[in-house]
Amino acid sequence: LLLLEPGAYEIRVAAEVPPGAAGSVHTFVDIPDFRRAPLAMSGVLLHVAPEEPAALNEMGDALPFVPTARRTFGPADTVSALVQVSQGTARKDALQPVTLRLRIIDVREVTQRNQSGALSAAEFASNRTATTRLSLPLRELPSGEYLLALEATLADRRVERSVRFEVK
Repeated sequence: LLLLEPGAYEIRVAAEVPPGAAGSVHTFVDIPDFRRAPLAMSGVLLHVAPEEPAALNEMGDALPFVPTARRTFGPADTVSALVQVSQGTARKDALQPVTLRLRIIDVREVTQRNQSGALSAAEFASNRTATTRLSLPLRELPSGEYLLALEATLADRRVERSVRFEVK
């Protein structure tokens, strides 16, 4: 567990197993400033029902479910995505509606699903943060790899989060 201040980071991890097998991985991480940013969005958490056994729920009661690390699903699986959108938890300006767009894009960069909705200002009343949960239409998607892209827009501000997944 890394406790990081808001900002952009590159995370690198290396491991070595004697007598000389080694490997490494790196990724980029953006930690939004949920307190001050006029518009911020969490990462995307996926949930599969029924829930799979989990050794430890580190989030306790903070989430309505235990997230899954799985990214490969069958068409009969029930999978949803959860994100939180914030309008600056420490800000005092008026809350506004936010447009939320969901796109599912295949490996040929063809958009298989494109839908938009709105989060009303009232949905941000609890700590200036709205939580939304969206179902993935796995039954409607042919087998293949996809990108789930979620985009929140408020006036001229836009934030996007994405996660890859596969339908078998």
